[in-house]
Amino acid sequence: MAKFRGKNQSGWFVLLPPAVLAVAAGFVFGQMTLPSESVEQKPTNFDFLYVDYNPPTPEPTVIQKPDPLPNFPLDEADSLFVIVNKQRPLDPIDYTPETVVVESDSLDNGREIELAPIAAEAMIEMGKAAVDEGIGKLKLNSGFRSFDYQSELFIAKIDQYGEAEALERSAKPGHSEHQTGLAIDVSKPSEGCEIMQCFGNTDAGIWVSENSWRFGYIVRYELDQTPITGYTYEPWHLRFVGKELAEKYHQGEYKTLEEFWGLPAAADYLVPLE
Repeated sequence: MAKFRGKNQSGWFVLLPPAVLAVAAGFVFGQMTLPSESVEQKPTNFDFLYVDYNPPTPEPTVIQKPDPLPNFPLDEADSLFVIVNKQRPLDPIDYTPETVVVESDSLDNGREIELAPIAAEAMIEMGKAAVDEGIGKLKLNSGFRSFDYQSELFIAKIDQYGEAEALERSAKPGHSEHQTGLAIDVSKPSEGCEIMQCFGNTDAGIWVSENSWRFGYIVRYELDQTPITGYTYEPWHLRFVGKELAEKYHQGEYKTLEEFWGLPAAADYLVPLE
């Protein structure tokens, strides 16, 4: 390393290699940065050198949705989650589920109403809760209905109300939730309004509306939902969907299963009544 004393200088200068002097000069002028090897940088003062500079377009983030409702078969007649309405008939159309008589001292089931075993067990639990919570015994008015029985009932409704009104009060055979063994009609005769819309205003009806989800049931045909469900308000008609799904339905404040599952409205039959 060479040293020399400059003219009229009292100190010594160190003669350094050019590369070292260049680094030192960078610090003197304030901002010397070494580009990262992993990041491609474009000089801001030499844009003319980068006429063809085209930074790569990042790939869009694609969220792969799971197979729609993989654990919730909505089309299978024997599924707990089957959706049956005016546009979704059961398959097979005359499907018959396994059923049992709902037997409980906490329920009025003089007609020996039957349900699918899992729905019957939940209704027994619900009946006990209604008694324990001061509502009293709920009456079971209708549960499982066969294809043939629903046919007779539907014809009777047409005779009673006429075709237009009957279509909003009863289902064609093969289109009824009762045929699945998962639907039940309840009432409290001592409060009146048995199988009537005013049941929704009784103590029993209010309790059913507010608490049925705790036992896996929902009020299937709620007020002002006819354009979606195709049926008038039925506060007595409960559909069993299981506790987990019923809780989500309740928490989401849904009014119809069609809305819950993102299905189209089913106000009318795909095939007109013949």
